[in-house]
This record gives sequence, C-alpha cells and structure tokens, in this order.
Amino acid sequence: MSVLPKIDAFASDLTAIRQDLHAHPELGFEETRTAGIVAEQLRAYGVDEVHEGLGGTGVVAVIRGQGGGNRRIGLRADMDALPILEASGVDYASTNPGKMHACGHDGHTTMLLGAARYLAAKDAAIAIHTMKDEAQANELIRHDLAHIMARAVQEIWPDTKVTIGPVIENGWYYDFDRAEPFTPEDLGTIEKKMKEIINKREPVTTEVWDRAKAVQYYTDNNEPYKVELIDAIPGDEPLRMYWHGDWQDLCRGPHLQHTGQVPGDAFKLMSIAGAYWRGDSDRAMLQRIYGVAFTGKEKLKAHLTMLEEAAKRDHRKLGREMD
Repeated sequence: MSVLPKIDAFASDLTAIRQDLHAHPELGFEETRTAGIVAEQLRAYGVDEVHEGLGGTGVVAVIRGQGGGNRRIGLRADMDALPILEASGVDYASTNPGKMHACGHDGHTTMLLGAARYLAAKDAAIAIHTMKDEAQANELIRHDLAHIMARAVQEIWPDTKVTIGPVIENGWYYDFDRAEPFTPEDLGTIEKKMKEIINKREPVTTEVWDRAKAVQYYTDNNEPYKVELIDAIPGDEPLRMYWHGDWQDLCRGPHLQHTGQVPGDAFKLMSIAGAYWRGDSDRAMLQRIYGVAFTGKEKLKAHLTMLEEAAKRDHRKLGREMD
C-alpha cells in the first residue's frame, strides 16, 4: 500500500489537530500548550523517544525504524504564531486576541505529526536516496524529463494535447495528440526548449486534488485524455498533481525538487513513432517521442556509442551492403 492512502486514512485526525492549533496560537518561546499537544500525540503514535523542553518549548522525537543502516534524516517544523489580529472569520479562528497562525506553522506542525504517525507504524518504510544512487537517480531524472519534454512541446505548439509519459529502460517516452506530424528537425527544437526550462531551475511542487477539481481543470484546459485517465483511477485513490514551474501534470511522482537538478547535457531525444491511445487500434493515433537520459554526459555518450556500434553490426544492414 502506498504512502498517500495510509495518511489519507487518518487525515481527519490531522485536520482536527491543525484547526485546534490554529485556534490557540502562541508566540515564540511561549508555545507550552502547542508543545504539550505535540508531545502527547507523538507518544500516542508510539515513537521510540520523546524529548521535551529543548530551548524552552522545543520537542524532539526519535523513530529508529526497522531497517538499520547508518543514514539518518531530520524533519523539523516551527510551532510559533505571529502577533497579528485574526479577522478570517473561520470557525477555528484564533481565540487568543492579537495572535494568529498567519504563516502556516500550525499546518507545518501538523504535517510533521502526520509524517511521524506514518513512520512510527510497524509496517511503514522509508528509504533515503541521493543523486549518487544510480538507479533511483536515473528514475527521477527520466521521470522529470518526461514532464519537461511535454511542457516544452506545449510551449512550442500550444494546441498539442498531452496523454502519458512513463519511464522506460534507459529513458522515457511521451504520447502527444497533435494535428501536424513531428519531424526529426522538431526534436532539436524541443531539446533546446527543454534545456531552457532546466536552466530556469524552477521549483517542482505537488498538490493533492479531489476528483471533481481535477476533472474541471482538465476540461477547462481541453485535455480530454487526462479526464479519461482520471476516470480510470480507483475512486478512493487521491489524485496527485505535479507542477514544473507553471506547467502541471497528473502524476503519482516522485520528482526532483527543481528543474535545475536535471543534468541538461545528459539527455537526448531519439525518435518519433506512432502509437494508438491505450493500445487500441480503434482509438486515436498519437505521436510518441522517445528520449534517453543518464546521470552524466559521459554515460550518455557511452550509451550513444553503444547504439552506433550495434547499428554497424546489424545483420539487416550488413546484408543490404553485401547485395
């Protein structure tokens, strides 16, 4: 079972905690009530250690996990509010005059509690990877490049409709619905635009949407294939949206933190092919663009050299040359 459904199962508990914290804001170094709630919840989740009173009102929890190893990760959140009079009118508005959670610390604290509850569960699992972990890094790079390529195509040809773009061996592909056929020359144009997007180093952000909002968004933006994909997703599964800058796609993730983490000199668009939507010959014929990518330009060069050598040894090519 993936992370999101597990957290969604206790989302109502987190909402109640967040609204309670919002209704009872405390300024910095005065967060005694907030700290008490945090410590109480952490103990209820069964974390291994809870330490209170750090710096006055700080709380630290330790979750050792089941896997062993030497890697550690730290998650933190601020708990303090601001000296601002709240006039929001929400049901859970501040009950402390002149104090308000106006910068999201109530939400940040609650998010951290949600992470702790998930991680403290006996069947929870978390793995820490960096760009030095080749397999995981390649997966992320190729996944992000699929999105970046789709964004580039739509920036160049705005009437193009997007469908799906999975990671495959050594790279990825993305299927497009476009009236005019792509040409080999277009691949160079798309690559150039992709590198521009990468160099912008724009943040990659994510949101979870309900089904109605997602369908309305894609309907408004004339993306019928995305609407069909949403209809095929089980009703109890949350819909995660990823934004690469101001370009958005329906996706389970994960992704890198910003476009600049993608090595701009280690990918290449390879070819164009036709593909029926969802593999059904009765459906629309789409245009599929293939790309390859690696963690560094030397690995890309080695891969392209290998393909060139394989082409030279192709028996069909050799046969034609011998005729």
